[in-house]
Amino acid sequence: MMYDDCPDDYVHISFHLSRTAQQIFKSYADLKRLRESSGLRTRTTPHWATYRDFSRGVHATWGTGAEALALVLFYLADTEKLSAAAIDRYRDAAEYFWRKVNEGDVDDPDDLMWHKEGDHYVGNPATAPVVFRALNLAYDIEERRKATGESSTPAQEAQRLCRERDRRAAQPPPYLD
Repeated sequence: MMYDDCPDDYVHISFHLSRTAQQIFKSYADLKRLRESSGLRTRTTPHWATYRDFSRGVHATWGTGAEALALVLFYLADTEKLSAAAIDRYRDAAEYFWRKVNEGDVDDPDDLMWHKEGDHYVGNPATAPVVFRALNLAYDIEERRKATGESSTPAQEAQRLCRERDRRAAQPPPYLD
């Protein structure tokens, strides 16, 4: 599988999403706490899904992937304090990678969207309504932070410094006439 056509940061984002899902879903208590604090829950997740299913993130099966991704995005916005724009980019990357991984298995274009098939949900979890609710929550969280003057995390500050360094490196050198 080639990722030559994806934006440079999508590979990193995909790994971050997977690693975060593995780190935050270690017990039923973790799953319950995230569901309660976010208010995100969906009928598409089977009642028998375990925290182990959620730890697979967007790649979880039987309809669990959408709620897992939504909870991971909420966690990143709320706990790791990623911006709403970053959460939107993470959702885009999840959608892209799901398509890349499954492009050979999808015959019907409708299968690229999250939908019910029989008694379970299939398709791209990043297109599910619960994921867009998580994205809206990320924007709400960001607005609340701005209103309260909450500062950024060390990771956000490091990202800002890297962006500033990259911006300066991309500028042409000054001419010394």
